[in-house]
Amino acid sequence: MSVFTIRQAHEELESVWKFQKHAQLSGVRMKGFCASSAEKEPEVTDGLQLDLKHSVPRVEVEGNSAYFDVKLQIEALADKDPAKMLFHVDCCFELTYTLAPDYLPTEGDLEAFQKGNAVFHSWPYMREFVQNATQRMGLSVPPIPLLRLEPLPPAGAGENTPVQAPPAAARRRAPRRVKPAEKS
Repeated sequence: MSVFTIRQAHEELESVWKFQKHAQLSGVRMKGFCASSAEKEPEVTDGLQLDLKHSVPRVEVEGNSAYFDVKLQIEALADKDPAKMLFHVDCCFELTYTLAPDYLPTEGDLEAFQKGNAVFHSWPYMREFVQNATQRMGLSVPPIPLLRLEPLPPAGAGENTPVQAPPAAARRRAPRRVKPAEKS
């Protein structure tokens, strides 16, 4: 199964973790879209090539909210041939995060979060939109690939060096023990 991947340095992931520890996704709104398909579905003999482009042109903090405009673009080419464009979809999503009352994100926190997580959080909405739009265009398109976030290997490490996951303490909270209720 093919996937799209966004890679970030470990230092950026620490800023991302700090932001997401103090923020909750509270809204996703499609601000705009444009979709087009080929006049006639081209014959596909050598597979479908999907190209993804993304950007985050707006990051804004206002009061206890952070706003990210995420632009995503997917283009499908039959047989990796630009003359055989199957479809092209552009979407812009506004993501709203409610921030903890005592938290003011730094520029570094916002920049790191926008590079990966803001795009990652909008991805399921893009996949669903593309799947529905291409179906309405009369195209038989396989499911759009998943998007993954991965840490970059440390500087100086070879390209095939395995990437270590963050310590378990950073990934999840310890389980909470609940005392059984007393019998009356």
